[in-house]
Amino acid sequence: MSFFESRSDIALIKLTSTVSGVEPINIYSGKSEKSKTITVYGRGSTGNGLTGEDPNTKSLGVMNQFQNIVESAKGNWLAFRFDEPENALPLEGMHGSGDSGGASVIFQKGVPFLVGLSSWQLGYGDISNFKGGLYGTTAYQVRVSNYYDRILSVLGS
Repeated sequence: MSFFESRSDIALIKLTSTVSGVEPINIYSGKSEKSKTITVYGRGSTGNGLTGEDPNTKSLGVMNQFQNIVESAKGNWLAFRFDEPENALPLEGMHGSGDSGGASVIFQKGVPFLVGLSSWQLGYGDISNFKGGLYGTTAYQVRVSNYYDRILSVLGS
C-alpha cells in the first residue's frame, strides 16, 4: 500500500485525431475537495458492500455511477470510505476492478468539474485475501488539482 501511495497514477495522452461534437470537462483547480460530494463514473465490477465486488460483472462494461464524500485531500490523492447504509449517501458506492481511470466530478452551480480519477482501494494484512468493495473500505483517487498546472502547461488554456 505504501508503494501505491508513493506513486502517481495519471497520464496525458496525445490523440492522433481531433475529437468533435463534445465539450471538454472543466478541470478543478481548487484545493478544497475535502467534504465535497463527488460523483464517480466507471465500467468496472459491481456488487454490494456486504459481499464486495463480483468479478463476473466486470466484462459487462455497463456505465455506472455512484456518489461519495471526500474524507481526505492530500498531495496526489483524494480518499473516501464506503459507508454502511445508515451512514451513507443515497447513491453511495465504491469503485471496483475495471473502474481505474474513471472520472470523478463535483458540480458547482450545475457545472461539472473533473476532480479525481479512480485508482485503488486500501487493503490490510495478506493482500492475497483482499476483497474489494466491502463496507468500510477506503478508496483512493488521483487528485487532479495536484496536477492542474502541469496539465495546463501541456494542453494550454
